[in-house]
Amino acid sequence: MMIPIILDTSSASRGPVSPPVLVKSPAALELETFVDAANEGKQVSRMVAYQSATDATKISVIEWAPGEWSYTTAESDFCQMLAGCGTFIPNGGVAIPLKAGDAILMHSGTAGRWVVIETLRRLSLKLPRAL
Repeated sequence: MMIPIILDTSSASRGPVSPPVLVKSPAALELETFVDAANEGKQVSRMVAYQSATDATKISVIEWAPGEWSYTTAESDFCQMLAGCGTFIPNGGVAIPLKAGDAILMHSGTAGRWVVIETLRRLSLKLPRAL
């Protein structure tokens, strides 16, 4: 399965129009594993499917093993859960349970805690400007 992602095709004031970007099926992508110092040294598997050459737009598949840790996003981040389940608890907010098929939009600066119960794989679209 291929997922077409269309980037900024509306406003000439934002610069040249980017062509559509075709991203391979998230289930078929091979992930690299690393320790994420920004997330309390949590081991993360990730594959960047697209990285803009002109701004912070990035499409990634990210996988987290079960556990709990603090999390803050620097960019706005739209996430589609592909597999597994967990909960995001925003600071001062109500817990948001998430499972495969669910989606969440976290605005730039969103902070809280992730509690992953079953290995969680998500498609992440990070955007350079606040939503």
